[in-house]
Parts: sequence; structure tokens; C-alpha cells
Amino acid sequence: MHNNLWWPTVVVFTILGVGNLSAQDKPNFKGTWVSERQPQTLTITQDALRLTQTGPEGTLTYQLDGSDSRNETKTVLGEKWIHISKIKWVGSALVITTTTTPQTGGSWDWMKIYTLSQTGTLKLTTVDGVLSDRLYMNVNTVTFTLQK
Repeated sequence: MHNNLWWPTVVVFTILGVGNLSAQDKPNFKGTWVSERQPQTLTITQDALRLTQTGPEGTLTYQLDGSDSRNETKTVLGEKWIHISKIKWVGSALVITTTTTPQTGGSWDWMKIYTLSQTGTLKLTTVDGVLSDRLYMNVNTVTFTLQK
């Protein structure tokens, strides 16, 4: 995985207008979340060691200590993709940088940023094409509310 994903993280936080990034409590994202704009459900379990997310991408588990996390997913055509991720806390935001390698070869880097708003909504921002030879970057933020 590329070790120089920190710079794009700073750029993304600048774009998103994330404010005070000083040391803050690390939030717990545990719960079942429903998106506001599309029918999508995300279930997150979290303890001191790991965060596990189950949603449209399948079930992905991340180590919260910053060590490599390895996940496998399959495309709709059955191709296996290997995802190697690292987590970094930036203030109260959880940043997951991932290198994805398809079974057919090649790879790309992307990231997810989890933040909780003051009103308790979860914002999940995905940045595709973080570091690539292509002049392409896609930023998408989905807002979720906690299902009660």
C-alpha cells in the first residue's frame, strides 16, 4: 500500500470543511444506519480492537490499531478483489485508506472517512482515485441516521 496517502487526506478534509482536528474523543460508530438519500443500510460493530462494517460492499473488518487489514470481496461477475487497508484517526474522524487489487491485476487507492455530526448523523465520505496516474478523483458523501 502507498504510504503517501496523508497528503490527499489533508486535501479532502480541506474540501469537506472539517473543522477542528485537535485531539478529540474517538467516537463509536456502532449501530445500524440508514441513508437519507438512497435505500441503503450500513451495520457497524466496533470495539477497542476493530470496526466491522456490513453493507452493500459485503462485510469488511478493519483493525483500529493502524495495522494492515485484509478483506476480500467479489464483483457481480465473481471476480475476487483484495483490499489492504489502514486506519488513522484524524481528530474525531476515522480515515481508512485502502489499496484494492483485482484478481486480474492492477490496483488503485481510495479512502473512506467516517464522521459523526453534532446532531448524531453519520457522514461517510468515499474518495476514489486518490493516487492514480489518471486525472480522476471522485468524492461522494452519504449521510446516515441511526436506526432506532
